[in-house]
Amino acid sequence: MWETITALIDSPMCLNILTHLIIIILIILIGVKLGIISVNTKHLNLGSDQKERDVIRQQIEWSYAFIMGLESKFNSEQYNPYFTKYILERIYDEVVNWITFNHINIESEYVVVKQEKLASIVYSLIVKEEFKTPEFRKQMDEWTESLIYRLVQIRKLYK
Repeated sequence: MWETITALIDSPMCLNILTHLIIIILIILIGVKLGIISVNTKHLNLGSDQKERDVIRQQIEWSYAFIMGLESKFNSEQYNPYFTKYILERIYDEVVNWITFNHINIESEYVVVKQEKLASIVYSLIVKEEFKTPEFRKQMDEWTESLIYRLVQIRKLYK
């Protein structure tokens, strides 16, 4: 048995196939390294990550603009502008975590969980009674849904 295996390995045909196989593997590795070839499966991601970095960068930039734009919706005479800014920064940090973990979707259960999460962040701080009204909570839920929908759109744009 071992003599047969040794004879097979020493044969010129086996060496020829092995040489071709090594060359093909090297070509694939060089293509992946240069970003020419990209392999994305459920468990393996080979190739350029530039596209993924672009998606994350766009999502973070847009969410910052959206969340900080909400500051203008509050009357600075009625609400403390520094405290409002702090709340928005806390919400922005949470949204960046969503983007970083990269599992954002627009399923209704997911949106409800994220709405609850942001509401708990706001209500964990000592806020005025105006922030605790059902109307404000409804507005907060609409903003959260809009934010999640846009983040999913940005991801789809790059696919």
